[in-house]
Amino acid sequence: MSDELLARIETKLDALTDKVATRIEQDDARHERHSRILYGANGKKDSPGLLVRIDRLEQAQGRQNWVMRIVVGAFVTLVVGGVLSGVFG
Repeated sequence: MSDELLARIETKLDALTDKVATRIEQDDARHERHSRILYGANGKKDSPGLLVRIDRLEQAQGRQNWVMRIVVGAFVTLVVGGVLSGVFG
C-alpha cells in the first residue's frame, strides 16, 4: 500500500473514531436523562421519578377501591335492613 492510501485510511479512521466518541457521549447523556425521568433526581423527595409516581397512583387506586367496596357494602346493608324491617316490621 502506498503512503498516501495509508494516510487517507488513517484520516478516515480518526474521523470515525471521533464520531463514535461523540455518539457515546450523546448516548450517555440521553441515558442519564432517562434515568432521572424514571427514577427521580438523585432521590430528592420533591422530584420523584415516574416509577415512584406510578406506584403512588396504584396505591391510591387500591385505597379507593376498598373505600368504594365499604360504601357499597354499607348501602346494601341499609337497603336490605330497610326492606326486611318493612316486611317483618
